[in-house]
Amino acid sequence: GCLVSEAQQRALLKVLDDHEAKTGKKVWVVADEIYEQLNYGTPHKAFAALGPSAWSRTVTINGFSKAYAMTGFRLGYLAAPLAVAKACAKIQGQITSCASSLAQAAGVAALNLPSNALDADIVEFKRRR
Repeated sequence: GCLVSEAQQRALLKVLDDHEAKTGKKVWVVADEIYEQLNYGTPHKAFAALGPSAWSRTVTINGFSKAYAMTGFRLGYLAAPLAVAKACAKIQGQITSCASSLAQAAGVAALNLPSNALDADIVEFKRRR
């Protein structure tokens, strides 16, 4: 994987918008944002945050395994327009069970950490590269 700069994402969005304008067909983006907090110099910008046309075509995937070192918890999430999220929930409900209460509590605790909680980890990871 790689981190795609905001300028590159905006260029891609323009191609997708132009395609939709010409054909009437929307191309969806599945954005894997699992490394959003673990980057080494390039500011993170989520594709869905580029504007309304980006948001309406993006399925964002994220989780806790990378940034919060919670690999064994198997806790992740999806953010998408409501119709897509509902369809994904139907599928997910038929193929897996819910996350354990322990994993859910750990995820909430991770989300409530101060914004600088990962700074020391990021410095160490960068040193190891």
